[in-house]
Amino acid sequence: MSIEKFLDSEWSEYCRVTPLAKKVHSLLSGLGETIANDHIALRTIAHPGIGLDAFEDFFKEFGYRACGEYVFEEKRLKAIHLEAKNQPLVFISEFLYEDDHFSPFLQETIEDMIAACEGATISELFHKRIYWQPSFSIYQKLAKESEYAAWLYAWGFRTNHFTVSVNQLKTINSIEKVNELLKENNLALNLSGGEIKGHASQGLVQSSTMADLFPVQFMEGKKEVPSCYYEFAQRFKRDGKLYTGFVPSSADKIFESTDRIKE
Repeated sequence: MSIEKFLDSEWSEYCRVTPLAKKVHSLLSGLGETIANDHIALRTIAHPGIGLDAFEDFFKEFGYRACGEYVFEEKRLKAIHLEAKNQPLVFISEFLYEDDHFSPFLQETIEDMIAACEGATISELFHKRIYWQPSFSIYQKLAKESEYAAWLYAWGFRTNHFTVSVNQLKTINSIEKVNELLKENNLALNLSGGEIKGHASQGLVQSSTMADLFPVQFMEGKKEVPSCYYEFAQRFKRDGKLYTGFVPSSADKIFESTDRIKE
């Protein structure tokens, strides 16, 4: 399998569960824009065989190399980003479920998910997506402790979001203009930390939609839960060259694009 085939497969599945992606593409294409992908983001669990090391090895086969490490203390996550020539960046985060911050219930649920994946390769994980039958009541209980864990439990292994490279746009060539276009067309933005995350001085500014709602087949029947979202990234030069990393304080808020709307 080539990286192009992998990304095409991920894009197809992403669009299936994220209807707003096609709407965004239609809006930008209608303005004569050609859309380039800045990066994809993947979520997983901190465990041998399915953690960051395993994902890094998987992408190394496509010519990627690790170029940055990040820690998100509040959400109990670690992350890396990978780069390859002429390919979108890859941002991978893993859930530190063994942290004392979490209840035995959450830890046992995650361990059941890990056990269900035993023996599967990373490629197989992304082919099957989910190796367990989710329960909506468990999903709701997980979400009270970690929206990240709940999302992973409901959706399994898939691309969490694709990202429009604002640098490659010609007419809507700033995050501000992108956000105005989205709001004019009734697409909800992630407002956590403000509409725009980051500053040009940090090398990266970002915004994102809130995740679409899409039905998942739970044990109790189909229920609509947040699926995936679309991100927008504008990069700036630092030390004379375009910055290709990520800003933890901004990414921390971007994660919340899959949070449920609190009642």
